[in-house]
Amino acid sequence: LMVARAQDRIRVADTLLQAGIPLALYGQGWPEIARFRPRARGVVSAGAPLRQVLREHKVVLHINRGCNVHPRVLEGFSAGGFVIARHDPTDDLPRETRDQLAIGRELHLFRTADEMIALVRRALQDEPWRRAGIQAAQARIKAQHTYRSRAEVVLEHLRRLLSAPAK
Repeated sequence: LMVARAQDRIRVADTLLQAGIPLALYGQGWPEIARFRPRARGVVSAGAPLRQVLREHKVVLHINRGCNVHPRVLEGFSAGGFVIARHDPTDDLPRETRDQLAIGRELHLFRTADEMIALVRRALQDEPWRRAGIQAAQARIKAQHTYRSRAEVVLEHLRRLLSAPAK
């Protein structure tokens, strides 16, 4: 899976390069690939350094398999980044991404390379649209995806269970 994941990310990076999209690549391995070396930015530590990276770029791409309600997506928006993710079939299932973030308003998903490039270009050129997406996602995350909001849901379920008549 790690090889497939790396190859997948390389294909996405190549697509962006070929489209002339500015690119900064974080993580291990990028400096070893000559065409990406000038864009390699190294590994970023968790905490303030990661928040800064997520906030300072116009677009943060989330390229993952099987999960778009992912901590990195939530962290990206919470830090002030604009996250675009690749669509995964699980996104359309009940209680998955479609029920956790408003697709096309809070989280933009792409299915094809052309859709990805169009979303990235729009984010680079349309600041009000980009900013509105970040603010909408941050509001949803604050309301439903923080430890506090999740704990409140759990406590409410417990209250209902404990107040129900014994069987």
